[in-house]
Amino acid sequence: MMSNPMILSGKDVSQSVYKKLNEQISFLKSKNITPGLAVVLVGDDPASRVYVKAKTKQFNKLDLVSKTIQLPADTIESDLLNLIRKLNQNPLYHGILVQLPLPKHLNTQNIIESISPKKDVDGFHPENVGHLAIGDPKFIPCTPKGIMRILSHYKIELNGKHVVVLGRSNLVGRPISILTSLTTVSLSPRDSDTVKSNKIRLPFPSEIRVQYSIFGD
Repeated sequence: MMSNPMILSGKDVSQSVYKKLNEQISFLKSKNITPGLAVVLVGDDPASRVYVKAKTKQFNKLDLVSKTIQLPADTIESDLLNLIRKLNQNPLYHGILVQLPLPKHLNTQNIIESISPKKDVDGFHPENVGHLAIGDPKFIPCTPKGIMRILSHYKIELNGKHVVVLGRSNLVGRPISILTSLTTVSLSPRDSDTVKSNKIRLPFPSEIRVQYSIFGD
């Protein structure tokens, strides 16, 4: 028999997270350290503007250092790389976030790899991806980390469960597959093409009674 469905409120989880963050921020400020984030936005993608605005608003609310650098869509790659190099060297910023997606003429991987792994708060740098893969994460991409935090907040135990991850991108699908595989789960990754073509097949054994499905591009 299936258990009753549970609503997992991200809002409730965020309130818990910010409460703990305030304690950590107060400790850092007592040591004369104010966390700083530099966000680089290239072009005028509407969704990206919304995300950046939300991040900036939250940083300001927490009384942290936040700077958004807006660049035109036709910015050349060398100029963007030079900017990131300067941000890497600037002690005011402890984190650097280059908002994706970037305009098509820019090499996204080159840009990601130019960010110092110690400031790569998105967790996309190959060094940070490697740490995640071996179970020693330094920075974890925000959406997968948010999913795991929600499950933890509601004390949802994954051990012994069957987890289906729909999508295998470097942003969501692959990281969440790694994070869930660090527990003793049965994992079934499915690529997004299979999902979109409605050809998904879930050949689960009949004894499986609990299953979690996670959608990620």
